[in-house]
Amino acid sequence: NKGERVYDIAKALDTLESCDMQYNLTAIVGLGGRSLSREHAEKTAEFLSSVRPFNVWFMGLKVWPNTPLEQMVNSGTFDQMTPLEMLKEERYMISLIDFKEPCLYVDSTALQKYTLAAWLPRLKDNLLSSVDRLIREAEERGEV
Repeated sequence: NKGERVYDIAKALDTLESCDMQYNLTAIVGLGGRSLSREHAEKTAEFLSSVRPFNVWFMGLKVWPNTPLEQMVNSGTFDQMTPLEMLKEERYMISLIDFKEPCLYVDSTALQKYTLAAWLPRLKDNLLSSVDRLIREAEERGEV
């Protein structure tokens, strides 16, 4: 509920670029909940592909106590994702991102215990392979 629209953010980033300033972005995996996961991944990837960040820091959604989001989770109006579901969403998002210039991708919250980092687009296939391995191992351990 910050009131910013994609257009507003893109315009601000254009201003930074016109001043030859690099910028970093943050993306929150799981922000759409289970019901909007695919749409969230697609729209986030589309936006990230349309701009030129120096780095992108991904993080899994954390629901903090005594917040409107916690109230939505408790009332059932927000279907919070598990860490494994968020990693699968992130994997889908990464597969869709099409950076034209080098961008450092980092996530220190994968499955709430791993850090992933890679220069995209050059190491995209390596990153996807690593994420696939984490997903496979988590499923073999019976993580939900």
